[in-house]
Amino acid sequence: IISKIPQRHVQAKRGKSKKTVPIGQMLFNEAMSRINEPLSFLVASCAAAASLSNDNDAQNELKKAVTQLRRRMAACSDIDEYLEWLKSNKQIFDIKDNSKRVEEMAVFKISTLVSVAVLAEAVLSTCEWENDNVVDSEDDVEVTNQEVEDLFNLRIDAIDRAAEIMSSFVSQKSKKAPSKKSKKLKQVDGNSQDESKESKKATKKAKKCEDEDNASYTTVKSSDINATTLARNKKLVGEAVHDVSPSMNKEFLSRSLRRFGASTTKKGEVDEMFDGEESTDAATRLYGCVPFRRFLLTKSILMTSGSSLIVTPGVRFCSLDEPELDEKLVSFRLATCFSMGPLLLSEFCSNCYRLDKTSAAPNHSLSSDPSLAQLSLRAFNFCVRGMNFHAPNHPMSRAKRVGALISMSIRMASSVVPASKDGWSFYLALKNDAVKIKGIDVPVDALELKKSLIPFISPLSTFKPLEDDGEAPNRLCLFSELILNAMYAEALECSQLIYAAASAFSEPNMREQLSCAFMRAWEMGKGHNVGVLGLDFTDMESDEVFPLSAVMDVTLQLNHQLDGETHVPLLGPLKNVRAARSAMGLPLTMIENWPNKHQERLQREIKKSGGCSITGAVQQLVSALHGTLGGGEHFSDEIENPLTTKQVKLACVKAVIDSSDDSAKERAALGGMIFSSIEAGLDNADFVALKMIPHMKASSLDLAQRFVSSILFSVSKVISTSAPFAENVDCNATFSSSLLKSTRRLYSILVRLILSYMSNPESLASKETKCFLDYITATFMPRISALLLALSKQTMTKDGKFIAESKIESHGKISALLVFEKEKLDNALLKVGAKLKSAGLEEESAWLEEQVVAVHSRDFEINTDEVENAMAMEAPKEKKTKKAAGAKRKVKSEPSKDAKKKKKKQKAEVEEEEEDGEEMNDSDAVAEVVNGESDEEGDSDEESEEEEDESDEDNGISLGNLTEEMGSESEEAEFSD
Repeated sequence: IISKIPQRHVQAKRGKSKKTVPIGQMLFNEAMSRINEPLSFLVASCAAAASLSNDNDAQNELKKAVTQLRRRMAACSDIDEYLEWLKSNKQIFDIKDNSKRVEEMAVFKISTLVSVAVLAEAVLSTCEWENDNVVDSEDDVEVTNQEVEDLFNLRIDAIDRAAEIMSSFVSQKSKKAPSKKSKKLKQVDGNSQDESKESKKATKKAKKCEDEDNASYTTVKSSDINATTLARNKKLVGEAVHDVSPSMNKEFLSRSLRRFGASTTKKGEVDEMFDGEESTDAATRLYGCVPFRRFLLTKSILMTSGSSLIVTPGVRFCSLDEPELDEKLVSFRLATCFSMGPLLLSEFCSNCYRLDKTSAAPNHSLSSDPSLAQLSLRAFNFCVRGMNFHAPNHPMSRAKRVGALISMSIRMASSVVPASKDGWSFYLALKNDAVKIKGIDVPVDALELKKSLIPFISPLSTFKPLEDDGEAPNRLCLFSELILNAMYAEALECSQLIYAAASAFSEPNMREQLSCAFMRAWEMGKGHNVGVLGLDFTDMESDEVFPLSAVMDVTLQLNHQLDGETHVPLLGPLKNVRAARSAMGLPLTMIENWPNKHQERLQREIKKSGGCSITGAVQQLVSALHGTLGGGEHFSDEIENPLTTKQVKLACVKAVIDSSDDSAKERAALGGMIFSSIEAGLDNADFVALKMIPHMKASSLDLAQRFVSSILFSVSKVISTSAPFAENVDCNATFSSSLLKSTRRLYSILVRLILSYMSNPESLASKETKCFLDYITATFMPRISALLLALSKQTMTKDGKFIAESKIESHGKISALLVFEKEKLDNALLKVGAKLKSAGLEEESAWLEEQVVAVHSRDFEINTDEVENAMAMEAPKEKKTKKAAGAKRKVKSEPSKDAKKKKKKQKAEVEEEEEDGEEMNDSDAVAEVVNGESDEEGDSDEESEEEEDESDEDNGISLGNLTEEMGSESEEAEFSD
């Protein structure tokens, strides 16, 4: 079994070659490759086997051996004693080269130190407290606590010493030989190019290889080690120790969290953090040791997330995230999450009251490690995910398991952290009737889970008026409280926690209500705000921008992306549309869940579309972005009856997305997220239109066509709403180009949909299709035309920098493909219109030709000044002088051809000119007005050009002719550039 343990090589994760890897990391990789025995798994297996034995069994000797090993390692806490054997290692001292001997010594030391750290962690997991008391005396408890402290310190010392050895090796370039002198200036020919680009690249590459070959390594003292390099190497060694170690014993982790975590404060043992002071007992020092508490949280995350292997008697080594687990491991996972979840939430609440343990700390941005509060909430999140694991044979449903875990964790946090008791109690006092959905029967387990999630995410609420105070304060949920106190990292973990718990709902409208609550979580209210925990870090100034895109990603997933706001055609009259959509797994937003100023607009849009339009989270987000960022100058005439900012704005967008440069990255991230939602909707429509509709019969074809029209309608609404503010999302027009790309794809799908009506043209006038095509013609096409114009004129960023030519070329290709797809769409519409007319549906055919075939995306703006300048540069006078000189040279060097052919050709051309002069159309007259020339001048120019063409044909090909053509081509290229 031990030979089959998957060893994770650290060097495999680093995608660097040997030349680019630092010398310290190279030594570390070599040291890890020499550790072949999984000693930690051997110790963990022995401890697991010993746990099955009783005191009277013969296997009790195994338990004694493990205990003896633990005590001996705890007693030998000096890290230098583990390196004594290297002083007598003959293999090292037989190396004659001094530098190689130093490197070999470092490799042996690193491998020894990593083994010591792994073994210390393995035997640390075997420490036991039986019912929080060992045997029958407190002295034994103190002995066990001292062993835990000594073993953890030994692990930390081994990792620190290994990182120090790695950081002491510094690369140093050796002195080079003097380079050859370059050529003198007078010997260099400025008109010649002796060195091409390829030769320069080869020279640079050879120089780089020479530098690497000349590189040597030296060692520095501990005081001269770079602090950044040392911290990076500590993190590297610590991750490697985690990779080659199994998961810790869940009993040890849970009891350690009770003894040395937040639960300790409930018993009055510790009143404050001592940060490892030596004047107290071992339990207090471990409680105040921040690295030890971080270690416990990290090991809890590794076990509950399935990142480390589990060692359990009777079961093979495996992680807890495998899809098909053994029944013993399923029970083990549920029991682990249920026992550790309450402790981890209590740990989070306790850490939130200390500013230096949160992400709101002033110097937290300089640290790469997450805060203790963020780490504890992340561990609790994985416990919720573990309770939501699919266990078909378990008597409790997923919603009931998750709800029970969260409710029990809240009660424990209320008792461990008394300052949060009032906040939690306010929400726990609610009843199931407060979370019911009108018109939908929801199971009791789902209602209990929804009630347990209200303290974490819910809109703004108020207390009941108190007798003493005249005004009640505003009650904020935990997510809003974390945002208000600039604890952004913890807020992101809270959003992931809510998403993990919401996945246990079988009712989609429950998840949709949570998405609305997320988008309204920034509504803080004007009065006094009180959160669940009662935190007050609002005085701390933070320059960070909240990552709104990450939270909005969770919000859109809870809303089922665009599926949640797509009208679905249903058969027969229905009294409860929400229940019918719920049976299909789709939510239907409630207008009452949105701000009061939005509700009138939402009702008006539903009435205008006849029920075909559903406004959900995606549409609300793009509308809020439009109201916040504003529209471009090209869209002022394309938007009829623009909405006021109050009707569309959301506090979350207003608070994060502004005109400052700090939010530029967030705006671009939101644009990419909106584009992903659009593409997901187009994927669904494309699948139905391409894979299903061609094979359907007439009975079900109509429903499928109406469904595709509804999807495309929701997509077109998002694109047309996003088009006005697209140029304000990013600086290089990436979002605008993405919208045009999606529009081209929408046209392509629409062509297939329109052509599918050839078999049932009478269905084209359905409510969904007619509403969609009317919207395309009236709103969508004008805005896309304006977006095309805005994109064609955008050549510079807001910072004054030019957009790359490759980017502009890409934009041009996308625009050209879009126009091509629009041409195909028009042809398809004309074809179906003819089919409608032949079927006797004159009214539908007239509507189709009048409303849809009208083209709005082919309007081009032509400036008269630009035309005149272009014609002046293309004037034939310059060509005439050049070609005349060329003709003289040609006549001298080459004989003329047959004169009869020349006369016949001249006669035919003269006849054509006369016919053209007699039948001059209006376009020629317009051209003459633009040129500003008379008819006689135009005729003379044409005759001179014809004579030049004839002379060229008569004289054939000559060297002068070729050089002349090359010159004219270069002039045209310069003009085009």
